[in-house]
Amino acid sequence: MQVAGIDLAWGTRARTGIALTDANGALLRSASVTTDTEIANFLAGSSPAVIAIDAPIIVTNSAGMRDCECELSKDFRRFHAGTHPTNMSQPSMQPEPRAARLVNAHGWSTNPGSSPSAKQPIALEVYPHSSMVGLFGLTRVLEYKAKSGRTPVMRKAQFIELMHLMEIHCDHSLRLTKNNRWQEIGQLVATATRQSELNLIEDEIDAIFCAYIAWAFATNRESLVTYGNATTGVIVTFPPPA
Repeated sequence: MQVAGIDLAWGTRARTGIALTDANGALLRSASVTTDTEIANFLAGSSPAVIAIDAPIIVTNSAGMRDCECELSKDFRRFHAGTHPTNMSQPSMQPEPRAARLVNAHGWSTNPGSSPSAKQPIALEVYPHSSMVGLFGLTRVLEYKAKSGRTPVMRKAQFIELMHLMEIHCDHSLRLTKNNRWQEIGQLVATATRQSELNLIEDEIDAIFCAYIAWAFATNRESLVTYGNATTGVIVTFPPPA
């Protein structure tokens, strides 16, 4: 079955990464887009049974953190992979989370207990940082995101490490080392000297990793853990290292 990964920007002006596999789990295509229409166009003609989205889907709390965020952060904070709080007081969540709007527009289920199929796809909220820590057995989150104090040289080294680890742990299904776009991304990282050049491919790489989480959910659900509940919000991730 096909699966997809979306590193969804909370607003409609920032870049969103998106990736799609074929029925055997191999990366079919990936890109960076902006609008909901571009997301729909990217997915047109495909039939993903699981869509892993890095963005809050269900948000009901008026303040503070959601239960799923509290539970996940308790397990992953020591790896510096806790989540940021999400609540309805944030302007980006009004009038509803963008991911919820996307789910409703495409008719995707948000019940992680159901069986995914092309006729009834499941949208999962995922968190790449915690999943990378769990899948790769890291002691600390990879610091490839743009933050104060992180130079292009530092980020570039972390991007190279991330892509290396993904080739080790995800290649058996995604077939990254045989994918032309993945090779192009690798070249972009290798030649990058500025923050802007790294920013251009950050969301796309995250989306590809999200697609791997979706594939794991579709084929090996017991390898993942779920935090929260279907009423107040669920995050699916690889479990923390022992």
